[in-house]
Amino acid sequence: MEALVTESEPRVEPAATADHGNAPPSQGAAPAFDASPSVDARPPEETPPLAIASTFAEMRLKVGDQVSLEPRHRIAGGRATVKVLGWLEGVSLMVTIPQNTAGRVFLQEDEQVLMRAFTGKSAFAFRTAVLRAAYQPFQYLHIGFPVEVERVQIRNSFRFRVNLPASIVLAGKPGRPGSIVNIGTTGALIETPEAIDTDASSIRVTTSFELHGAPVSLDLGVTVRIAKSESLGHGMPRHLYGVEFEDLKPNDRLVLGSLLWYHMHEHPGSAV
Repeated sequence: MEALVTESEPRVEPAATADHGNAPPSQGAAPAFDASPSVDARPPEETPPLAIASTFAEMRLKVGDQVSLEPRHRIAGGRATVKVLGWLEGVSLMVTIPQNTAGRVFLQEDEQVLMRAFTGKSAFAFRTAVLRAAYQPFQYLHIGFPVEVERVQIRNSFRFRVNLPASIVLAGKPGRPGSIVNIGTTGALIETPEAIDTDASSIRVTTSFELHGAPVSLDLGVTVRIAKSESLGHGMPRHLYGVEFEDLKPNDRLVLGSLLWYHMHEHPGSAV
């Protein structure tokens, strides 16, 4: 997915030990995840997990981590991302000014936002409000420190059918057409009309699509773990490759987490 965050903001020193005065912490709000169970004929072990109560500490955020930010109102360019600059526990969280594919996103004080973070094998979400937006001399946001955090566990084996057009690039050669049949946080099933050299020194899978109304892209280094070829009839071949992702960039992790969360709650029937 094309970069969701651009590095155009001036560096602001971490605010973890700063005194933010009497800024109030965010108040309790509606659940960040839609935890309504879905009617599903799949076995229980394949049912998408529900959100459970968590804490800010369990998110294990670090200064510089990317976090997704969604205002309550729809904005041009879709969901935005910010970088964590620091926090004062119980008071506020300091982040960069949000950016998305349309550019900088301007927010007002007291505006409600939904924050999402993906760390390890878990997706976290919490609702809070903008406490202060500063643009001079540096650009940053203070948002309320989360009171309620929700977590969804994402299993390694949990994948969703996506059928995304893709390009498979072998060792810098021109890309070959293919498609991503299903995808998870650690790997995917790839289909190609022509066999690929699974021993190539490098294999990358690229794809572009729209998520939450915003164009995004992925550029993933992969290792082939399983290869299978079969005929579709009339002599037409079908080549399937189970691949494992390698050295994911922070933005790719964020996009993969967002994509799985979207399917987990909007299209639970696409789980495989």
